[in-house]
Amino acid sequence: MFQIITQEGWTDVVVEILRTTNESMVPFVAIYFVGYHLFVTLVTIVLSLFVAVILDNLEMDEELKRIKQLKAREEVV
Repeated sequence: MFQIITQEGWTDVVVEILRTTNESMVPFVAIYFVGYHLFVTLVTIVLSLFVAVILDNLEMDEELKRIKQLKAREEVV
């Protein structure tokens, strides 16, 4: 499963499993691997978006702090 997640040589794993699987189960095994691959890809995308939103909010907070500091300096002067 780690090879499938990292997408390094995952086709070799699938081919070997399909070779050793009963012919009546091959479609289910193929559907499982495709579904697993899509799920892992979706989770990766969602986690990346989550991290991007958090970093964007942190950047906005820093920018607001900087603007407040500049306004405070202008009021003092």
